[in-house]
Amino acid sequence: MIYSKQYLSDIRRTVGEMDLSRLAGKTLCLTGATGLIGSYLIDCLMTADIDLRIICLVRDEARARSQFSLWREDRRLVFGTADLRQKTELEGRVDYLIHAASPTGPYQYSVNPVATMDTNYIGTKQLLDLASEKGAKFMFVSSSEVYGKNDTPSLKETDYGYIDILDTRACYNESKRAAETLCVCYAKEKGIKVVIPRLSRVYGPTMKLTDSKAMSQFLVNAASGRDIVLKSEGTQQFNYTYVGDVARALVILLTHDNAEVAYNIANPELIPLRQIAEKLAALSNARVVFDLPSETEARGYSKCLISSLESRRFMEEYHFSFTTPLDMGLDHTLSVLKERQIEENDR
Repeated sequence: MIYSKQYLSDIRRTVGEMDLSRLAGKTLCLTGATGLIGSYLIDCLMTADIDLRIICLVRDEARARSQFSLWREDRRLVFGTADLRQKTELEGRVDYLIHAASPTGPYQYSVNPVATMDTNYIGTKQLLDLASEKGAKFMFVSSSEVYGKNDTPSLKETDYGYIDILDTRACYNESKRAAETLCVCYAKEKGIKVVIPRLSRVYGPTMKLTDSKAMSQFLVNAASGRDIVLKSEGTQQFNYTYVGDVARALVILLTHDNAEVAYNIANPELIPLRQIAEKLAALSNARVVFDLPSETEARGYSKCLISSLESRRFMEEYHFSFTTPLDMGLDHTLSVLKERQIEENDR
C-alpha cells in the first residue's frame, strides 16, 4: 500500500468520525487483513492514538508486513500465518474477532468455487471455535448476496430471495448464508456474542488491483487512462459504499451491544452500473466501451440485477450517517490508485 497524502487524509477523516474509546486496552484479531476492508480498518486503528493490540491472521506474512510498512516499528500490530480451514490457535487474550477474509471476485467464484465455500463456511467454523475458547465477540462480515434474486425494491434484513443451489455461482451466496446460520447456532449453543454486518458493494483505495469485480476493474482502467469496459448493458443497480464508511460502521457494531444479529450496511443511493462507468470515464477522460464476457467470466457474474439494501435498522439504532458521497469516494479512490499503479510499474 502506498501511504499517499490523499490516502492518509482520508484515513484521518475517518478516524475523526470514530469513537474508539471502547477499544482501549483490548486485543482485536482480524482475518482478511490485507483486503479492501481489513487493510483500511487497520490503518484507521493504527493511526488513532489508542492502546490496542491487533493480531492479523494472514496467509503471507511477508506480504502483509510490506503492505503495512508505515507501522513496521509499532508493536501494537502483530502478524500470524494461518490456513483458515485448519484449527487456529492463539496465545493470550482476544476480546474481539473479525472474520473478513473471503474470495470476493467473479473470477474466483468461477474457477475456485470449492475454496470460496471452504473459506466462508469451514473458516468461519474454525474462528467461531476460537472465539468460543477466548470468550471473544465475533463479527462475521457478510454480503448483500445472501438475499439472492429478489424483486423487493428495498431489502430489509428479513427479505430473502431465490438462489439456484445447483449453479456453481451459488458457492458465494450459499456459503455466506450457511456461515450466518452457523454464527447464530454458536451464539445459542456456546453463548458467544455474534454480529453480522451485511455489506453492499464496497469500493475504495485499498482494493486489490487484480480484483475482478466490475467496479474494481472500472477503477483500475480509469486510473491508468484505459477505456472503461462494460461486459453488459450496465442496467444492474446496486448500492456502492465507500470503505471508510464501512470501517466506521464495523467499529460501531463491534464495540456496542446489538439489539439485532444482522445489519445492512449500505449507502442508500441506488446507482446503475453504467452510470458508475460514465462517472469514471468523465473523471479520467476515457471512453465507455462494451465487450462480451468470456464463458469463465460469465459463470462468475451475479444473477441479481438489482439489490437495494435498506440500512434503516443500523442507522436508527446507532444514529449513523454515510458521510462519503459517491463522487467524492470515486475521485479520492482514483487519486490513490494512480499512485499505486506508478509504484507497481516502478518495481
